[in-house]
Amino acid sequence: MSIITIIVIFLLSFYFLEVFSYIFLLTKFKNRSYEKLNTLGKIFQYLSLGNLLILIFFTSNFLQFYFPENFSYFRDLWGWFSLIGLIFIIGGSRIMYLVKKLVPQKKSKLITKGIYGIMRHPTYLALILISFGSAIILDSITGLLLIPLVLVILEIVCLVEEKYVLLVKFQSQYQSYKEKIPSRLFPNPYNYLLIIISILVMYIGILNIIGGI
Repeated sequence: MSIITIIVIFLLSFYFLEVFSYIFLLTKFKNRSYEKLNTLGKIFQYLSLGNLLILIFFTSNFLQFYFPENFSYFRDLWGWFSLIGLIFIIGGSRIMYLVKKLVPQKKSKLITKGIYGIMRHPTYLALILISFGSAIILDSITGLLLIPLVLVILEIVCLVEEKYVLLVKFQSQYQSYKEKIPSRLFPNPYNYLLIIISILVMYIGILNIIGGI
């Protein structure tokens, strides 16, 4: 077993441990204060993003000298796709800035304006965009393949947070908010745009791999 394989297995195992631990703590301690659970959520978000970025970095094509198993997904088209990746990172960073600007530091209240008037969990959308953009720029096929799985996992995390934290804290107020803002992560028509870009990335990447064989 190669060193990079061991690193990937370790980082993936740690990521899944983070996810399962967070979900377990939310369901086990759902009656704890909202502030403590909210702090736990922020810790999970930063750990999750950090773990994904480290994994993407180690599986980057630019480390092929150290890890021969890493190979280029975009090949000669990397320069063009890196611009798309940069747009995703800027978009994700902008969303994080808007969230931080809106969320109060001490008071716990339901925020429904600004970016929260478009989607219910913008921080997780930012996490996806930054990870996806980083995987493109660093030319990490492992990162690109992992993003759809991470998206499904974060959708589940959002459901658990709503059921055991947000609905418990804000009750009918949050239920009304859910009905008004149906999108957890990707509002229309941006979800379709992301799907189109993802298909384009996969299609051209596969063509490059086949053409290079």
